[in-house]
Amino acid sequence: KETIEAKEAELFKRYGYAILKDVKVRIYSKEDHTFHIIGATGKYYMEKKDIELFDDIVVLSENMGYELKTNYLRYEEAKSLLWSDQVFELAGPNPSQPSLVVTGKGMRANTNTEELDVLSSVHCRKYDVGTEGIEIDSDRARVFLDKDEALFMDNVTVRQRDMNIFSDNFLVSFNRESQSIDKAKAYDVVKIVQGDRIATCQTAF
Repeated sequence: KETIEAKEAELFKRYGYAILKDVKVRIYSKEDHTFHIIGATGKYYMEKKDIELFDDIVVLSENMGYELKTNYLRYEEAKSLLWSDQVFELAGPNPSQPSLVVTGKGMRANTNTEELDVLSSVHCRKYDVGTEGIEIDSDRARVFLDKDEALFMDNVTVRQRDMNIFSDNFLVSFNRESQSIDKAKAYDVVKIVQGDRIATCQTAF
């Protein structure tokens, strides 16, 4: 399910772990999707097959084309779970020219379902080809990498030019090929403000 390489490894067999330097990890999930992870240093727990990575960490989803950067990451093999309590940035689907950039603090990512939960302080910038992009702030979010969707939850604020949308939930679906938004849905108490005009509703598309 995973392979680990390192430039150096110092084994502490009595304590059941190894200290690694210049670490490269490959995790294989369902449907042959592969995650490549690099980190400056690491700690491998031999019995559980868990690994912790520290400093200058980059995670690349080979099939989905997303890149995540942070300074701490742990992989729990039994749960197929990547998690961090640090600030991170997710960019894609083309990291060199991303149409979606999400930052936050704290994340949980399941490598099998390819769902990523952002735990706090969410900020998103979504760029559309040939039109105005949008910015989204929320308390929490869930990104569905395989579905090209993102759900922003709790105290959501969406900004595009002179329009602001406030809602409890905001679901964005976007097109991987055109890198544009296909549709968006705000629901569970919605307020739309544009200049001196205000609209309220339960659901807005």
